[in-house]
Amino acid sequence: MQKLRQRAQAWAVKLRVNPRVSRVLATHGKWGSCSALETVKLTVDSAPQAARFQDDVIVHELLHLHLRLHLHLHLHLHPATVASPGRS
Repeated sequence: MQKLRQRAQAWAVKLRVNPRVSRVLATHGKWGSCSALETVKLTVDSAPQAARFQDDVIVHELLHLHLRLHLHLHLHLHPATVASPGRS
């Protein structure tokens, strides 16, 4: 769980967002969520998944902090944004 949290923090820095709270929880039916109060939640079930999958989930939720709504722009930005968090 700590590695997933660190990965999410690396992406938050890269995307220039600052969630108020970031949690890794045991949730059912979702890989992650982002609330109107800027709380990002990731499921512990994503921890054993491939790094690329984790990145997809993390970036998807963090982009909500920029865009607030699921817009075409969100869907357009998401695939272009995902790369290793250590790369620019």
